[in-house]
Amino acid sequence: MIEDFTNMVEKSLNLSEPWYVKGTEFHLEEPAIHIFLDIRKRAKIACPKCGGETKRYGYELHERVWRHGDCMFYPTLVHCRRPKVLCPNCGVQQVNAPFERKDSRFTLMFEGYAMLIMASMPIAKAAKALRCDEKSLTNILNYWVEKAFDERKLDDVKKPCN
Repeated sequence: MIEDFTNMVEKSLNLSEPWYVKGTEFHLEEPAIHIFLDIRKRAKIACPKCGGETKRYGYELHERVWRHGDCMFYPTLVHCRRPKVLCPNCGVQQVNAPFERKDSRFTLMFEGYAMLIMASMPIAKAAKALRCDEKSLTNILNYWVEKAFDERKLDDVKKPCN
């Protein structure tokens, strides 16, 4: 039996103060597990652009939902409204959650697991196994392959002599 489900969820999402799990729900009709997150009201948050000290400037308008790794074979969805900050240098900035990649609707853990699955089977089969669409998996694959390609160190590569 898992005695500390909240702790397990926090670790899987890489949460630390001021982020916390506000609640969890199991919806049998879907079926799916829903995790609700928040950030402490008085938290000091650095500007995501310059790293400088900022003031809280509310939250984004709508709650976002990310697909997380399955828990006990049930799809798991993470819900939260990310905070905004007002930076004296950069203006109003949206703060990203610690578990997300910018512009993705999947958590980093889900994306990592999806990459492992896609390495061993065609995308169509992976989509079926992960219960998501092929286009989303293709986007995940393209992002991480391009990132790895861009980060290659080619300084020592020399043109061969003829």
